Amino acid sequence: MDLKLSYFDNEIEHELCLIFVHGNSLTKSVFQNQLNDEKLNEFRLISIDLPGHGGSVHDDELYNPPKLIEIIKDFVKSKNLKKVVLVGHSLGGNLALEAIPEFEELVGVFVFGTPPLSFPPDIGAAFLPHAATPFLFAGELEDDQVETVLSAFTLERSEELKVMILQTDPNFRLGVLASIGAGQTTDEVAIIASSNVPIAIALGDADALVNRGYILNLDASKFWGNTLHLIKNSGHSPQWEQAEEFNALLYAFVAEVNN
Repeated sequence: MDLKLSYFDNEIEHELCLIFVHGNSLTKSVFQNQLNDEKLNEFRLISIDLPGHGGSVHDDELYNPPKLIEIIKDFVKSKNLKKVVLVGHSLGGNLALEAIPEFEELVGVFVFGTPPLSFPPDIGAAFLPHAATPFLFAGELEDDQVETVLSAFTLERSEELKVMILQTDPNFRLGVLASIGAGQTTDEVAIIASSNVPIAIALGDADALVNRGYILNLDASKFWGNTLHLIKNSGHSPQWEQAEEFNALLYAFVAEVNN
């Protein structure tokens, strides 16, 4: 599939590559604190803008999980990557989990701000009530609605994240909502249970969107470390808010799966 995808690539010559997949209404730059981290730069790092975000193509036909996973898979093939860790934030984490059966190159998956969903997804149990939720699946947003979404992403307001929201094709949010309604998702809980790929699950301890209790009620025997890793003093975007602690956790996971 020949699409215009905007991405960052540190072009480090290492057999292991981390592919960073952002969430709904964000961009590849939400991982800037990881892409600039000295230790993580031991590995090849690639962060992509999903279709409808940042500098990537806007195309309504691409705004559903099966197509997004196919695009990520084709991107990996195009780069001739042999060992991949998918690092997914929020919706990007759901895509990473659902991609597990599709990727022979996968050696690890690290997701955060992501409740693994069953099928059909129990949205009411997996997520906390928040004023931002309707706007995450709405089209054009008024400025006050953008600010509400922004308040759900981090504990402290970030103008940079606001720019990312404003860059997003409004039809992406509508497309994701339609795809969920059409049953175009996969049982991520079942994928985790049957997978031999190491899977790390992390969460900001003050995440305003994700129900921590829902994740804690899942079988953690397939989670890396048999636990949900909590990152202190952070909301839905710990990679942005508490980069030092987040990067140390990510590095520990990647170093382990690389051995």
